[in-house]
Amino acid sequence: MTSLGPGGLCTHIVRASATRRTIFAAAVVGIGIAIYQGLVRRWIRLRSGPSSCHVQAFASTDASCWKYLAEGALNLTCKYVGDDPLLVGHVLRLRKHNPDASKGASRINPYLEGKRFEEKVMLPLLGRRYVQPSIEVPLKKDFVRDVAQRIEKSRPKWRRLHGLDVQLKVGLLMTDNTELPAVPGDVCVCVEIKVKCGYLPSSPWVTREVKRRVSAFQMHQQLKLAKGKETVPSRYDPVDLFSADEGRVRKALTALVEVPQNNLQVFVNGKLLFPKSHSEGGFDAFAQVLQDAANFSGSAEDLLDVLVGILQREPLLPRLLAAQMLDDCDVEVAGKVYKAILARGGSIPPLADGPPLVTGQPRPESIPGDDDPDGQQELVRRFLVSKTAKDCSVMITLKPDTATCTNATSSVDQLLRGLPIKLVAERTVVRGFRGFAYSIAAVDLDPKPHKKMPHYLELDEEMAVTYELLERSGKLL
Repeated sequence: MTSLGPGGLCTHIVRASATRRTIFAAAVVGIGIAIYQGLVRRWIRLRSGPSSCHVQAFASTDASCWKYLAEGALNLTCKYVGDDPLLVGHVLRLRKHNPDASKGASRINPYLEGKRFEEKVMLPLLGRRYVQPSIEVPLKKDFVRDVAQRIEKSRPKWRRLHGLDVQLKVGLLMTDNTELPAVPGDVCVCVEIKVKCGYLPSSPWVTREVKRRVSAFQMHQQLKLAKGKETVPSRYDPVDLFSADEGRVRKALTALVEVPQNNLQVFVNGKLLFPKSHSEGGFDAFAQVLQDAANFSGSAEDLLDVLVGILQREPLLPRLLAAQMLDDCDVEVAGKVYKAILARGGSIPPLADGPPLVTGQPRPESIPGDDDPDGQQELVRRFLVSKTAKDCSVMITLKPDTATCTNATSSVDQLLRGLPIKLVAERTVVRGFRGFAYSIAAVDLDPKPHKKMPHYLELDEEMAVTYELLERSGKLL
């Protein structure tokens, strides 16, 4: 060992201290870099959207975390009932095995084309204020089977003919529009309306005069009654709902409450409570639900007044109507053009692949022929997009709100109706409107399969012929 003198010892100590400081500084820098890298990764994750975080959170759930909420002909929705904050306020959409409704869509991932369609077609037409993003989540083996077993008894009996598709590998995680967690309070009411077609066709190619004076919904009601599919006629008329006339909008909502069928549903705190069954309805039952479950201090008519006010001030219905009127030639033309495309060996590309759609354009002066294949495809595409706008639902979610009523003026209503369509925004919650906070959204914006074109044409003819026959014989109900 080499001995050190006093000077050498001091030099050694100084060098050692410098080395320790260097090591310490390096360690601090290393920790700082690690923290920074972590923050950067988190920033990138947040900037790229919540998908990866939600997918990871969903992967840790099992069937016990999901509770039956509602369903339609093709999809079933379950509500998250666990305690993961990333998933609270979300629902899971799962596809049912219903070949008649799906018309050959993929059973592995039927939502792939639907997400593209929603983002590229419906979002530009309606805006992010009303079209909320969804997240694809992979489904673990036996997950769908386990969910199906847990929820079967909660499903309406008349819906159990078609169960969940156990081949499904992907589900959709979506905002739970039956809840409004951003607003404090214990009671939340959500009203879902299947709006249907809100105009009478004016196409010069319409061959049935009755179609120009009776809505498709009302004609379909008479056909269902004639076939025994309904026992009580609904007086709801979508043309009233889309009229922008306060009295007619209220008339439409009143008719939906009286005979809701599957066109009106009311959820209280995320649970479907009205109607109790497909054939039940009426103001008394509606008012009872509001009083018993929602502890609503006002009358059922008071709540209808609020709903009318929301539908009048928000630009959603005008935007939906404009999207519906993309069908400017009528199904009689679209159906024949579709047959012509197939007859010459042509095909219909995915609806999301076409050019941006512009509403409010003049109707074409003539029907495109085989010498204009692009024009033919676009005519069919516009018709199918219009069908999505006719068959979607509007969900209005309300909570009693004590916030100051600063935005319930006519000038603000006018500004809302003139809102530009935005593609990026958070879920919009309006506070202090007539004593309520509310949010409104358009849901069920799936693309319609072009293979249903023959069905649409046949149904249109059957509805018109049946209505005319019943009208002439005085047997309209």
